Amino acid sequence: MNSAESLLQLEEKIQKEKDNTVKYILLHDLAIASVEEEKLDYAFQVYKEALNVARKMHKVKLECETLIHLGDVADELYNANPEYHYPIMDPIMDEIGLSDLAAYFYHEALTLAEKTKSFRVQSRILRKLAALSARNGNLELAAEYYKQAADAARIADSRRVREEQTTNKPVPSKIARGSSLSRTIQKSIEVSNQIKQTERLRTYQRYVPIVVANFIIIILIVIGYNIFSKTVSSPVIYLVFGMSILIGIYTLYILIRNLVSHFVEN
Repeated sequence: MNSAESLLQLEEKIQKEKDNTVKYILLHDLAIASVEEEKLDYAFQVYKEALNVARKMHKVKLECETLIHLGDVADELYNANPEYHYPIMDPIMDEIGLSDLAAYFYHEALTLAEKTKSFRVQSRILRKLAALSARNGNLELAAEYYKQAADAARIADSRRVREEQTTNKPVPSKIARGSSLSRTIQKSIEVSNQIKQTERLRTYQRYVPIVVANFIIIILIVIGYNIFSKTVSSPVIYLVFGMSILIGIYTLYILIRNLVSHFVEN
């Protein structure tokens, strides 16, 4: 079976297919096959149809990837013949022009990648825009695109590292036994747990005196009321009253000391 027959079969399958997901895959395969056959104008048309299907499915990632492919094909079309007017470009090319068509699709894809925070895809698109600008002689803009691409790639790498660190994957026993890194990580976790436990203890020590002080104040108020109203004359009450005052003073001292140490530490 030759390539023309293969393309024809794909076209027939696409026309009959009702499932949009399968239809998108078939359109993508047809577009790739068309590019390999150097039928760039037809590949462009197929990618546009795939873009419509992706939008119907509300698949932002597929839409973004298809826009990138449209930019690539538009760039190839321009390189093949900058002066040729491809009829299938219709209204878009009439408004933008073939020379800027690739940049148009790349920018559309970049907008979607930014919305989805896909920094790896952003970096890829920005590199394409940089190469495009450099080829058109705009070196300053190309340098800016390359800088943005590098920044996006760094963010993507840092996110990947964080995701790997937070993913609990089983470690092979041989690696676990021989890895000093694993021991270091385990030690760091233990130290972190100890610090958290110490902080909880300090918090407890700071707020316990407050509760005790409030309780003593209530006792003092009750006893003081009984003493000064002369309803109670037992010496035990006076003793409890005096001890409560001493305990209250001591509790107040601990409370002040803890507050001062807290502010000094911070």
